[in-house]
Amino acid sequence: MSGSTQQQGIPVAPGYPNYTNTFLIPPVQSDRMLERFYCDSIYTQITSKDALNEITGPGGTVYFLKEPCLAIRPFVKDGVMQYDTFEADTCSFTIGTAKYFGIKIADHDKMMIKNWSRYLQAMTDAASRLFSQQLDCEIMACVISEVDCNNKGSRAGVVTHAYDLGTPGQPRIIDKDSIIDFLADLESVMDEQCLPESGRFLVVPTRFKNIMLKSELRNACAMNCGSGVSPMATGEPPSDLFKFSIIYSNCVPSVQDAVVNDRCWYVIGGLPMATAFASWAKMSAEMRDKDNPYETYISTVMSYGYAVMYPQALVLGYIRFA
Repeated sequence: MSGSTQQQGIPVAPGYPNYTNTFLIPPVQSDRMLERFYCDSIYTQITSKDALNEITGPGGTVYFLKEPCLAIRPFVKDGVMQYDTFEADTCSFTIGTAKYFGIKIADHDKMMIKNWSRYLQAMTDAASRLFSQQLDCEIMACVISEVDCNNKGSRAGVVTHAYDLGTPGQPRIIDKDSIIDFLADLESVMDEQCLPESGRFLVVPTRFKNIMLKSELRNACAMNCGSGVSPMATGEPPSDLFKFSIIYSNCVPSVQDAVVNDRCWYVIGGLPMATAFASWAKMSAEMRDKDNPYETYISTVMSYGYAVMYPQALVLGYIRFA
């Protein structure tokens, strides 16, 4: 049996029949469904669904008007005033991607399988979780390519260009002594963009938590101001640090950096409004084929779309762990 630790049963003396797993003592199918383990999905926490009500169907595109950029000039009495030409700047958003899962089963087997309805529900739920995990990876891969140039790299900061957030070949090194400085620099880069302080998120690799618990933050009261309980007792750092809601994920994009010969990660932060997401439908069908009338075909299709709407509301760090 796959995925189980098998014992051979009670030993049988030579000459005595072994009735285990025969028609006399058949195996028993348990009513319990063994669950698989999945990472929690995060795309709902790092994207905005404000566009959802604008979508009418697959392939539908919504155009968002951007606030125009205005030029402010000094006024001179009796001087000649200059006028800018109005230009409508837009961002587009399209439901243009779909994924599906499908299975088939003979009707005879479906009738013979105990608790078939539970199997079907479990498969449907598993497909939704796998869909969410793929979305996490797709959206974060999209985000790292769209971050504003002033919010990443070795000279980040739209005003001062004073913060080194790491670049390929020269990643920011994270250890228990440098992790606080790194978080402070990410916060400062977002502050220089005049972004709202509430609602900020930061998606980091799961190893980030281990480093945080070993840093000087573990003894700081700020780690758990609300409860007063030290993370040394709970094993959990606070969920909010440096104005960021910290999200730990195994879907953080990473690469093998050839220059430093080590695995490096893209740490992504920002506001949910920076990225728009919408799913149009989750369509399920149960069908039959005229050439195979005694087989059932079951499928589910999920349509969705996403886009980065505000690159300046995102921040990107490129790190390696010491």
